[in-house]
Amino acid sequence: MKNFSVEDRQILYDTFKLFEKDLASNGLRIFLETLSENPEYKYFWPQFRAIPDSSLISSCVLRNFARTYMNALKEIVEGLNNEEIPKKVLQRISIKHARHNIQLHHIKKMVRPLMENVRRALGRRDENAERAWETLLHTIGAFTEHYKPI
Repeated sequence: MKNFSVEDRQILYDTFKLFEKDLASNGLRIFLETLSENPEYKYFWPQFRAIPDSSLISSCVLRNFARTYMNALKEIVEGLNNEEIPKKVLQRISIKHARHNIQLHHIKKMVRPLMENVRRALGRRDENAERAWETLLHTIGAFTEHYKPI
């Protein structure tokens, strides 16, 4: 967590507070954009495989998954001032992602959809916010790489 300055931590916290106003929809938007650009990603998760692409947008399964994703991000962001909390959350997330063979390069493909949500939440482009969020996703990806099967 040393990758994050005090300013980065505050930016992540403040931006996430904006996401929280519509947590599930923001998470859903991130996943829908990611899955539309990378349709093969839905096969990482068994619960999505049987859902036709055309039904994903209205799927309760995807909405619940997006909510879980956003709640995990919330736990990380809110815990950035206490290094033990994010490491435990990152470890838990990374082990689950590694189990599904999700790697850093997969997580990097979520950066653009996340940045679009950051801009939407802020109502403008903010390079510092985008850098902080990109660093957070790369940190999550690096943890995931650490736990991937050999």
